Amino acid sequence: MMGLAFAGLMNFGAYWWSDKIVLRMYGAQEVTEVEAPDLYAIVRNLAHQAGIPMPKVYVIPEEAPNAFATGETRSMQPWP
Repeated sequence: MMGLAFAGLMNFGAYWWSDKIVLRMYGAQEVTEVEAPDLYAIVRNLAHQAGIPMPKVYVIPEEAPNAFATGETRSMQPWP
């Protein structure tokens, strides 16, 4: 029963806070449009084409190129 309760708590936490956990794990820093105008233009264009709201944009201070998406899909509308 303890294992089942622990698994339930872990799943609840992963569902609600997994995006924040991953961003903190990698030391991601939110950037503004003034700080990264080219990156914002790319993300805005992609979001517009997909018909979704503009997401927050984060940068991971890392030499290796990397890109991933994380976040909540609970509030997003399905794609057309």
